[in-house]
This record gives sequence, structure tokens and C-alpha cells, in this order.
Amino acid sequence: MATESELIEAVDSYLNRQEGRYAILIYGEWGCGKTRFIQNDLKQHLEDNDKPVLLLRASAFGANTSEELMGRIVSALINERAGIVNSTSSRNNTLKTLLKNTGLSSLNAAGAKVLKKLGISYSAPPQLVLSFLLPKKSLIVIDDLERCSIEENELFGTINDLTETHSLNVALVAKSVDNISAELVEKLVWRKYKFTPSPFELIRTIMGKEVAQIGSTSATELIAESLQLQTNLNARLLQRIKPLLVHTASSSFFSSGNTDDRIQWNVFSDIVSLSYEAAEQGTIAAAKPQYDDPLEHMRLERINERHEKYKSLRFIENYLNGGSQTTAEDLNAALSSYAIKYHPQTAREVAAITAVNRIKFWEFEDDEGQAGLEAIKEALSAGEIALVNIPRCIRAVKSLMQCGIATDKDLEDTLALSRELLLASTALSLKVFHSEGWHEWHTNDGPAELRLHEVDALRKEIEREHTSRASDTLMAGVNVGSENSGCAIANNARELMPLDAFAMTKVDPAVLAKIVSAGSVASIHCIRTAIFDLSKAADESSQLAERERWLADLSSELADVQVPSKTRSFHISCLKGDLRRYLSAEERHIVEDEPTATSD
Repeated sequence: MATESELIEAVDSYLNRQEGRYAILIYGEWGCGKTRFIQNDLKQHLEDNDKPVLLLRASAFGANTSEELMGRIVSALINERAGIVNSTSSRNNTLKTLLKNTGLSSLNAAGAKVLKKLGISYSAPPQLVLSFLLPKKSLIVIDDLERCSIEENELFGTINDLTETHSLNVALVAKSVDNISAELVEKLVWRKYKFTPSPFELIRTIMGKEVAQIGSTSATELIAESLQLQTNLNARLLQRIKPLLVHTASSSFFSSGNTDDRIQWNVFSDIVSLSYEAAEQGTIAAAKPQYDDPLEHMRLERINERHEKYKSLRFIENYLNGGSQTTAEDLNAALSSYAIKYHPQTAREVAAITAVNRIKFWEFEDDEGQAGLEAIKEALSAGEIALVNIPRCIRAVKSLMQCGIATDKDLEDTLALSRELLLASTALSLKVFHSEGWHEWHTNDGPAELRLHEVDALRKEIEREHTSRASDTLMAGVNVGSENSGCAIANNARELMPLDAFAMTKVDPAVLAKIVSAGSVASIHCIRTAIFDLSKAADESSQLAERERWLADLSSELADVQVPSKTRSFHISCLKGDLRRYLSAEERHIVEDEPTATSD
């Protein structure tokens, strides 16, 4: 095995050898960076020597004959000498100049007439051209050798001609030794080197300085550490995920300096490993745990946790599937939400979530389980558990009950402390219930092995309390019989929208119909605007269904509303038309852009 520096030393030794003529073989897995190393690091090293060495690389991919392969090598030489000029005329002029400088052109000119009279055509074979044109110190690299279609004996003869007859230095590059003719390896290849690039060097070469820092740490070091479990890093996969890492590292979550370095490192490390794994496998799929084998169950639980993390960072999947780049605002929100759930900030929450994870995978002794239980209750009591992590804490306590470490009292305490945290802001709690990890709060809607009735009961209790609180907030300062009540409700709804976009559904449709019938034109318009904002809100299916029911109930309550004012009647008619369109859009999952100014 040879890293970049070791392989450079091996090539130097080969070029300075005193023994007979032979070729060397460089092999390594697809995508490990062999070609990149040859064209960049090795070429640069050979050119920077006191006595520069010319490196020519030609791909054997698809070559059918030795003549075709030799033609590619000569073409690589001409391109190298010509400064890689693509113009046909420039290439021809360069070749003429090279031939003239070597004397080959004079040979053709002097003998042309004689040969023509004798009926003999003359052309110099590629090997001869190389012998004349190549400097004494040079290295011919034949890449993708296993992907050529040249017959084995013919290929053997061509390489033998280069190394022995014309005394040229040749390096063969292939995926493995097994892909090359056994005779060729035995008789022409005296040295074989398996290329195993240094992860750090490979990452540094590919990433460059575009991802320079994550917090106070070099991104190259952090990426290398994140991928340390990968036995053979694939250069092509690194290139594929590079734009994603560059875009992610530029987000305000990493660049603003407002987030603790440790949290930034952990989040970025997860993004690196998850995006690399998804690029390699196509996705990160979930697996159904099998309870008849505890060890297998724990292994699958770890797979599912990777799946959950991957789904929490949806922008990775979107990028790998060719979707549009995530906006800066959405990216920062996703990173912040992910950090809250998987990389807590306070010491108490770190201790609690560490315990939760060990309990989840049953990696604890009795004393550790007891300490974990206390850490969970302490963090909850101090209010230092993110709401999104509450179901995981409850599940951990339930697991400890199975082995007799936790009691029914411990579970009651955990639920009571959780309820207190959730009640602090029911609007915020509702937002968490319908976030990316909604299934953890809606366990009856998920897989059987995740069902936890205590979590569902707690969620429903908070939802009922929120409905009551939101209804009170919406009706604050509202006099149902006043013509300005619609404006008051709309203003109250606007205050709640940042945390509960569906707040309007907490108003009783029958009460709202009375407010509409008594309202002024301005009041009716305010209600129309508030309902339009509601129609644009996007969330989980449970809330969308609730919105549809509310719109249908309000439409029904307004069906027989009649008022003496012609202008107010017109605006009520417009509101009824809005409701019909929104309900139709619910069925098509399409919402109209703006409320219209005319009635139906």
C-alpha cells in the first residue's frame, strides 16, 4: 500500500533505477483518486525537480488496437509540447517543428523522392516518434488499462516494445492486479503499488480552501474526522457532495459566530457523514426492528436513527436528487432545528440526551441506568430539555421501567415535568408537534414499535389547552355585536400566526358568522384577509384537514346570512366566494394567490 508521498518516492526510485527495464503498476479502487493524483500531485512533483521529468498520461479506455493506444500517447506528447493547443493547424505546425528539431523531417525530405520512385511509402511508427521526441527523463502513464479491448498478446507486445526495445519508463494504472493479464504482470511489471490516499490529503486536494473554517476548526480536519470510518474514501463522491458542503458551511448558522463551536462541529460532522453515505448508497433507508433478536434490534435502531437524522436534514436529499438549492433562510432554520434536537447546548441537557441514547441502545449497567434517570428528571425540572426531545425522554423512562430501574412514580414525575414545559407556550408546543419529527409526537400514526400512548395523551392535552388559550386570545377585546369586531379578531390572529398559522380555526364558525353579519365593510375585509392568510398556511395533513372542516363549517354558517346594506352584502358575497374557492383548492391541494375583489 502507498499513500501520495510514498507513491511519489516509489516513482522517483523507479526513474532512478540501475536495474533492467520494466513497467510499474499503480492500482486502487474506483474513485480513490488515482488519476487526480497522477495529473496533479505526481505531475507537479516531477516538473518541479532539479531535472524535470516529462509526464504523459493516456487513457486506454475503449482502445481496440495497439496502434490506437500508441496514437493516444503520441497525441498526449504533442499536446504537452504544444501547450495543449486544440487548433488542428497549431497542432500540425507544432508537430512539424518537433520533427524538424529531431531530424525526422530531414529524413523524410531526403528520402522522399527516392522512396517515391521505388514505390515505397514511409511513415515513422509511434514508438520511433516517441524515442526521438521524448526527453531522456520522462514517464508514460497508461491509465484505465483494464478497460481497453486490446488482445492480451498484442497489449503485452506493445508495452514490452516501449519498456525494453525503446527503453521508456512506463507506469500502468488499473483498478486491481486481477484486471491485468497474468503474463503481463509476471514478465513486465516488477513493482506493484496499491494506491491508498491519505484521507486528509485527498480531502484537502478536493475541497481546497472553499470550505475553510467551521468555527475555530479547519474544515479539512473536520471532514476527515467525520469520514474516518470510511475504509476507502471515494474521490468522486467527495466531489459530488462538495457544493453541498460549501453551501452549508456558508450559512449563518456556521458563519455568524452565534453558535457554540462544539455544536457547529457536531452538526457539520453529521452533514458530512450523512451526505457521503447517501451519495454512496442513493439514500439512507429505514429498517424495521426485529424484536426476536436483541442485538439485531439494536443494530437496526442505529440504522433508523441515521434515517431520522437524514430526514431531518431534507436539504441533503433534495440536493442529491437534483433539486434546487435550499434558500439561506430555510437552510439556517433546518440547521438550528437539527442542532436543538440532536446536539443540545446546556450541560444538563447534554447529560440527559446522552443518557437517553445509551438507554435506547441498552448500553448501560444498573448504576448507569439510575444515573441516566436522574439526569433526565433533573434536565426536565430545570427546563433545559428542548420540547422536541421530550418524547425521547419519556420513552427512555419507559425502557428503564421494563428492567425495574424506574418506577410508575418516576414516569408520573417525567410526564408532569414535561407537561409543565409544554404549557409554558402551547403555541410553540403545537409548532413542535407538527415539525419534521412529528411522528415522535404522533406515535399512534407511526410504526407499532414506536407507539407510546403517554406521549399521544400528553400531546392531545396540550392541543386542547392551546385551543382554549388561542380562542381566548382571539376573542380578547371582541364584542360580537360591534361592527369593528372583525378587525379585532384579525389583529389577534396576526399576533398568533408566527407560532400558530392555523389560529383562525380556533374561532367558533357560528360566532364568526354573527361577527360578519354585524361587521362594517372594513371589518369584513379584515376577516377575508385573515382567512386568506389561513388558506396559505402549509403544515401537516392533520392541520390541513382541520382547516378544511373549519372552512366548510363557516361556509355553512354564512349560507343564510343576509344584511340590509348593499355594499356589505357585496363583501359578504365575496367572502362566501373565497370560501368556495379555498375549499375547492383544498381538494386539489392548490391555494389561489389572492382574494378576488368581485363576488361569485
